[in-house]
Amino acid sequence: MNQSPDRVPALQLNGAGLFVDVVPAHESIAEPGQGVYHVPAGAVVVAMPEDWITVTQTDGGFFEWEGHWPDDQWPRFNGHAWQLITRPAATITTEPTPAEKLSAFLAANPDVTALINATTTTASNA
Repeated sequence: MNQSPDRVPALQLNGAGLFVDVVPAHESIAEPGQGVYHVPAGAVVVAMPEDWITVTQTDGGFFEWEGHWPDDQWPRFNGHAWQLITRPAATITTEPTPAEKLSAFLAANPDVTALINATTTTASNA
C-alpha cells in the first residue's frame, strides 16, 4: 500500500466487521515521526492480504482501492485476522419515490381516484 508519511491507510469496517472502505489515518501532530496515527472509529490498520486488495493514495491524500476477491465473498476482520466470508445478501431497502407512494395510495383508495378523475374531466370540459 502506497502512503505518505503523514497518513496511512486504515480499513473501515461496519458493525459486523465487514470491510467498507479505505480511509486515511493521520499522523499524530503531538508525536510526529513516531508512527502514532489517529485511526478513525471502526477502522483497523491491520493490512488485508495483498492479493485481496490494491490500495493507492490519491494526490489529495485519500485512498482508492480495488478488491480482488470472488464475487460471492467479502472480507471480514474478526478482531484478529482477515477472512473471506460468504457475501451477505443486500439488506438496504430504498424508500419509495413520491410517485410510487401516490400510486400505492390511489390504488388503495379508489374513491379518491374516482374523485380526481371526475374533477379532471369537469375541468377539461369547462
